[in-house]
Amino acid sequence: MANNKQVVKKKKGKAFKIAVSVFLILAVAGFLVISLMYNLFSVRDSLLKTAYSMDPDFVAAGQLRDQLAQKETELADRESKVSAEEQRLAELKKKLDERKKELDQRESESIPIYRRPMTEDELGDMKSIGKIYAEMQPEDAAAILISLYSTEDMAAVLYHMSEKSSAAILSAMDTTVAAEITDMLLHE
Repeated sequence: MANNKQVVKKKKGKAFKIAVSVFLILAVAGFLVISLMYNLFSVRDSLLKTAYSMDPDFVAAGQLRDQLAQKETELADRESKVSAEEQRLAELKKKLDERKKELDQRESESIPIYRRPMTEDELGDMKSIGKIYAEMQPEDAAAILISLYSTEDMAAVLYHMSEKSSAAILSAMDTTVAAEITDMLLHE
């Protein structure tokens, strides 16, 4: 009988251990399910928000976060506006440079050839041509100039010659052409 009592005690002890284990497992599982639902339905968040709203420092920090977010949005807007303005200014500068280039080209085209800025090579070539014509007989030089060049080009050649040589060639030319060249040299 004593043996029987011990067996019954052991069985009761095992059953108790199993019951406690099952209870603990169910309690943990229930706690996990409740916690999960608690987080899923934002109950936890709303409770924390309510608790934190009672703290003035938390409220002030929330307001500062909101202000910071607003300022960041404003800054991003301003940066995009500044970027757009920089792009617009770059386009306007490009257009302005193109117009300036066109105006410079038109201005250089409107200046008589003999008054346009020349490179050293161009100036040397023009003086060399002038020297060739200066060494010729004025009648021959006048005939060649009239047959080869426009009035403006003749003025350019004569402009780069000595006064004595250009006067001799002009006197050998037709008076109408000579007058036109002289007028160009004096007024343009």
